[in-house]
This record gives sequence, C-alpha cells and structure tokens, in this order.
Amino acid sequence: DKWGNFVHFWDGIPIGVSDWILDTHTVSGGLETATTGGTCSTVYALQFGEGGLCGLTAPGHIVAEPIGSLDTKDATRTRIKWYVSLALFSSVKAAALIGVQD
Repeated sequence: DKWGNFVHFWDGIPIGVSDWILDTHTVSGGLETATTGGTCSTVYALQFGEGGLCGLTAPGHIVAEPIGSLDTKDATRTRIKWYVSLALFSSVKAAALIGVQD
C-alpha cells in the first residue's frame, strides 16, 4: 500500500487480517453455537463502496468542543464529537463462512 505495508491478495482481491477474530469458535449442526471452547474460525467477505458497505457520518462531521481548564491539573480539556455508523445497502454484499479450521 502507499505506507509501505504488504497487502495480501487472492485473485486480485485484497485480504485483510483481524487479530480480533477468535480461532476458538464452536460449530454444531452448521450453526455457530459459541465463540469459546472450539477450534474453528470465521472468514468474512465484504464489498465496500456504493451499493455495498459504506460509512456514514452526521452532517456536522467532526466537532471539537472546548471544555475548559481542569480543576486538579494544569491542563485544558477538549471533547471531540463524531457521530458515525455503517450502512449495508445490499445483503448480498456481506457474507460469513463459519467453521473454518485450516
């Protein structure tokens, strides 16, 4: 990428790895029944962009609100407000493959 990091691809599609997805899922009868005690993981596929998964933000975007001086420290505090969300515009643009072991 533009920061010099390696990006993995499969058939021209970029692959991202998340360390927050556990490899301890339990699958029973084709359904994921628990996220601990098992040996399975989950692979997610998403299409980002118009018609797929998009990020939303409020009309005001990011707002910095000065709070003022602190009573107990020689410092000031500023509150940052940014109201965001995600929107999936088509249910076929997101999928999960559960029970992956290798």
